Amino acid sequence: MSWRTAAILAGSLLAGCGPVTEPSPTPAVASAWDLPPTWPRTTTAPLVGPRSAVVALSAPAGQTIGEVVARVASPLEAAPGRELRSLPGLTVSVVARWGDRLSAAADSPWFGTAADYTTWFGDGWNADWSGDRLGSAPAWQGSSQAGWLWVNHEYFSNDPPRLEAPPTGQHLLLADALYRGGALSSNLLASRTAADLDTYLLAARRELGGSWLRAERDAAGRVALRPDPAARRYDNTSRTLLTVTGLPLARRAVDDQGAALPAGVVPGTAANCSGGQTPWGTVLSGEENTQDVYGDLEPWWGSDQQFRPGRGGDPGGPLQPAVGADRGALFSAGSHPALHRDRDWLGYVAEFDPGLDPGHYYTALRSGGDGRGHRKLGALGRARWENCTVVVGQDGRLLPGQPLVLYAADDRKSGRIFKFVSREVYQPGMTRGEVRGLLDDGQVHVAHFSDLDNSTGRRLRDAATPTAHRPGRGVWLTLSLGNQRQAAPNGAALGRSRLTVGSALADPSWNGLGGFPDDAMVRRALFTACNKLGVRELNRPEDVEWHPWDPAGRPRLYIACTKHEGGVVCDPEGRLLTGEARLAAPARSDALGLIWALEEADPAAPGRSGEFTFWAAWEGSRGPEAHHVACPDNLLTDPTGALWFGTDGNLDVNQTADGLFRLELDEHQPRYGEAVRVLAMPSDAECTGPSFTPDRRTLFVSVQHPGEEEPSAWPGG
Repeated sequence: MSWRTAAILAGSLLAGCGPVTEPSPTPAVASAWDLPPTWPRTTTAPLVGPRSAVVALSAPAGQTIGEVVARVASPLEAAPGRELRSLPGLTVSVVARWGDRLSAAADSPWFGTAADYTTWFGDGWNADWSGDRLGSAPAWQGSSQAGWLWVNHEYFSNDPPRLEAPPTGQHLLLADALYRGGALSSNLLASRTAADLDTYLLAARRELGGSWLRAERDAAGRVALRPDPAARRYDNTSRTLLTVTGLPLARRAVDDQGAALPAGVVPGTAANCSGGQTPWGTVLSGEENTQDVYGDLEPWWGSDQQFRPGRGGDPGGPLQPAVGADRGALFSAGSHPALHRDRDWLGYVAEFDPGLDPGHYYTALRSGGDGRGHRKLGALGRARWENCTVVVGQDGRLLPGQPLVLYAADDRKSGRIFKFVSREVYQPGMTRGEVRGLLDDGQVHVAHFSDLDNSTGRRLRDAATPTAHRPGRGVWLTLSLGNQRQAAPNGAALGRSRLTVGSALADPSWNGLGGFPDDAMVRRALFTACNKLGVRELNRPEDVEWHPWDPAGRPRLYIACTKHEGGVVCDPEGRLLTGEARLAAPARSDALGLIWALEEADPAAPGRSGEFTFWAAWEGSRGPEAHHVACPDNLLTDPTGALWFGTDGNLDVNQTADGLFRLELDEHQPRYGEAVRVLAMPSDAECTGPSFTPDRRTLFVSVQHPGEEEPSAWPGG
């Protein structure tokens, strides 16, 4: 997500709306609210202006993208520009733009805004499955010519409409289209009413979530959207329903009409950033910055990681998270009840059963359900999830006889990396529903990079750069009150060296923070739990990807840390920084970012590994030349061993376009450690969501927020 967005979304949309931290009453009966007369009317007017889009980058017939890149004499030049540029020999085609219709029907859903994560399901991807029993993983099976593409939709750029101010940028594009389609009484430029603002916000919720669309590649390699009645949109309205598994909600949720939903079921998804494709044929989608759209459940942390007293996190008692809707957030700022949602309804890794009706929520086999449908992985917990990756073998399948293992990143300054390990193990022959049931129960662990220098987040404590031959070391801490085995990292500094993780979490005053009454609260507030223990802070960890094809011959986890220019939560010993100590503490000054390689102590059994080593696989740099690149974000692993990454912020650091890069990881290759620019974004767009077709001839990439700040007409049409 762009750094600009946090500032853009700050503040109330409606004059006089202040923050609300206490839950507002939830209707106990299924009585309908009065929605605006135009709701749920959709506009038929097209969007006009610079728009996010997903594109396909294709190699000539018989070649892969990687082979074309490997043969180039020099990478794509580093330069800003208003058009999309690619290496010679590659064909670029725009597959879908924000506002494109996904089917030919009059009420067709349309492609959403701020395209991000993509993943491909080629026709016949499950052809070798035995009914509902798992066969080959979808990533490298099925057709590369025709299939279904999933795309996440993350957020709106620019300024939303307020009673006292008109919309700008993307918000203006949507408002204008709604006005021309008859949904609004004006385009919100000259005048605005509370009713029009409510209608706008109700409509805007549909632009987030995910798209499931049909696409085909022609003989020339160009990929195009093919309208299909089976196309689907999963959005932030109650047309999309998901079950929160593994974590109880504060109270029962209601749909957009005010009707009570089944226990544990919540309406909609939002802030969908990156994600992952599972070997059982579903899509994992990180609900990242949900605090911007409905409010922060952990409001006791400021924008510069400082602790803010008097907001429910104070020492001396249990933590008191803010559950009710925050009227200063994007959607909850409207006056209509359908816009006010509890904060614990979002902020998860969502799992979609793509192609299934958006209203089909997940029911587990053990509860008498069919094991199908959409859900949110509450057992992993709540955070600002960038993405989630699944541990697999070199064949892309789950490891037999081992628990399911997920890694995920909390995308914020001072965020951490988490590992979920299922309580039960995967056995070959399991059905899809049985495999999905493994994620309903398990344990969450956090990576404590114990050798990492707290002042930089880039070097070891002796100031050396960690390398594969001299790596740093770390430990996985089990985040549970029952963990009476591991010592809290900040125990010695706070005078109790033998204090365990579990006791520290439960202590009502440990490290100047309130206590956790149970493991459910730990999962609700993972960032606070890590701060209470003094877990080493990272430089805004974004994408994490499991690499079963690493050239070293051992699987590794790769972590993109975009940057961190600001204060930290704790001092080098893990003590909470407050008062004079915080004022005296230096801010981190990492404007360039890096990519960590993490290797488990037992790479073949990551679920059993309690320790790991880490080192810098690549570091950002400053300068005007082609090899100067900064701020890595989304990652993509390649069966040939390479790593691909997009950037978010390189334009700000180097004044050259963000783009897509291929990083050679094989130390025996001449370009080892070199990041080769393959694609350059138009204007100030971010490069997100790269994914391959099975033959690796086509690579999908999202061009996010072109024209966010700089003028752009891309992609036209």
